[in-house]
Amino acid sequence: MREKALLVTVMILLFLFLNQKGEANKASEPLEYRPTTYLKLQDIRDSLAKEYRNLRDEIVNGYIQHKLQTSYEALKLKREKRKSSKHEEPPNR
Repeated sequence: MREKALLVTVMILLFLFLNQKGEANKASEPLEYRPTTYLKLQDIRDSLAKEYRNLRDEIVNGYIQHKLQTSYEALKLKREKRKSSKHEEPPNR
């Protein structure tokens, strides 16, 4: 009996609180048109994931480009050394 009285009291206080805020008298909108916190958070998460993928791709592509450039320069130096060493050494016959 005591639990029921406590429950009724809490419900009355909640009803009064909602009436003060004006929430109880609002017409409810269809759920599909009302943006919820979950949908907003999901949009934020999706946009952050997209930005992360773009940044990751830029970093990976930059790293690969740097490695290719370094390898190309090293190969170019080797070729120059070979050409210069071929001109300096007389042929062995």
